[in-house]
Amino acid sequence: MPVSFPSFTSPPALLSRLSVAPVALALLIAYLLPGLVGHDPWKSDEAYIFGLVYSMLESGDWVVPMLAGEPFVEKPPLYYWLAAGTAHWSSPWLSLHDGARLASGVFSALALASTGLAGRALWGSGTGWTAALVLAACLGFLLHARTMLTDLALLAGFAVAFLGLALACRSRARHFWLPGVLLGAGAGMAFLGKGLLGPGLLGLVAIVLPVFPEWRTSSYRRTLLIAALTSVPWLTVWPIALYLRSPELFDEWLWRNNIGRFFGFADLGAANDRGFWWSTLPWFTFPALPLAVLWLGAGFRHKQAQPQTRLCLVVIAVVLAVLGVSASARAYYGLPLLVPLAVLGTPAIALISDRLDKRLASAIAAVFLALSCCLSGVWLIMRLGLDRGPIQWLSKWLPFDFNMPQQPWAPVFVGMGCIVWLTLIRFGPRHFKRVVTAWVGGLALLMGVTFTLLLPWLDAAKSYRETFTALQHQLPRKPFCVSSSGLGESERAQLHYVAGIKTERLE
Repeated sequence: MPVSFPSFTSPPALLSRLSVAPVALALLIAYLLPGLVGHDPWKSDEAYIFGLVYSMLESGDWVVPMLAGEPFVEKPPLYYWLAAGTAHWSSPWLSLHDGARLASGVFSALALASTGLAGRALWGSGTGWTAALVLAACLGFLLHARTMLTDLALLAGFAVAFLGLALACRSRARHFWLPGVLLGAGAGMAFLGKGLLGPGLLGLVAIVLPVFPEWRTSSYRRTLLIAALTSVPWLTVWPIALYLRSPELFDEWLWRNNIGRFFGFADLGAANDRGFWWSTLPWFTFPALPLAVLWLGAGFRHKQAQPQTRLCLVVIAVVLAVLGVSASARAYYGLPLLVPLAVLGTPAIALISDRLDKRLASAIAAVFLALSCCLSGVWLIMRLGLDRGPIQWLSKWLPFDFNMPQQPWAPVFVGMGCIVWLTLIRFGPRHFKRVVTAWVGGLALLMGVTFTLLLPWLDAAKSYRETFTALQHQLPRKPFCVSSSGLGESERAQLHYVAGIKTERLE
């Protein structure tokens, strides 16, 4: 059964219990929605990932992912399957690319829900919403939660599997079915989202955990058995189908894009340069990492909390070790690390004194209001054609010849968002600290301002549509063949989507 820590997880009053869920849910919805729809696939990952989804919708081939007419088996197809489904189901109301991006919202929501349930399973009733909000607060999650990215499927699967481990940690001996099913399904989902990385991480965690006596039990062994049986369909059906279709493509996927990418002999992906993770993780994991350190420094003295803490530390150590030895590295490879960090940092929230909580919330509110005002000022300069000298530095990334369209409702929306957010900070439920509401709500406000006022400008800079539409007008109405040399994956994908042209590569 969950352990109760009176100092920071005492049951809330009935009124607070009723008010926490709607407020936290509203915060998470306001956090996830901005930017989920309303723009083209952006450079560079979104462009080629949607290209795979578009080819799947066009061809109806659910086994071999295709990119502009060519097999592309870099990743298993779970994300493409769901994105194709959401694009098809929402097509009466949304464009195909917006509908496909809904899959990212589904996977992000699943990761948040699983992390919240894992936090509740480990730290007791009343902490689930806080754990989900701590994950949402992480800057790494913020940057990728609403983009088309296959690693979101890995993150969701990893979070489901971690929930299974959390339930196994806190369950009685006879309760091993649900933890086993969740662990196996999560490992399978991670596999179909990214490949061998997810099951590899979870397998190492399962091997290391019995170092501690609480995991050397018959219940844990049964949990692993159930997990193994549950994962079999996830791990075998698509690889077998791919092998039956083409042994060569199966070999390319397994040896080149999984094993070869990890160990470096395939020369794929960005290199894991020395110091990359040392410079990336401090901002990517903020604020979950400082909260986890705070709990380790001040809360680990609670002996009844040590099994939960050790579980989180084992998962964190395994993920860090694997990321460190991998030959390839990009920032979003660290997304699975956010789940155990967020859960480990959850009880540290209650260690923040009321006085410090109030001061931190006020400081955070001031910073986010200032940032929102700056973004509104940029929009006003672009909209009214004022002197652009103060924002000249933005010309490095954004086109300054862009004419901002009329958006009469946008300032009203931004003003209402500010008022609602400040009201929640001042009068919201006291079950979780004001600093949580201030930070997550501030991030939601910032995303809302950005994707309400500046979305057309950002879309013009990060979309291929204008370029390829212009190119389409310069080509014959029915070109016999358009060849390319050195054209990237994203460009080929968007040329297919925007202009309907499948290039014949010379490579």
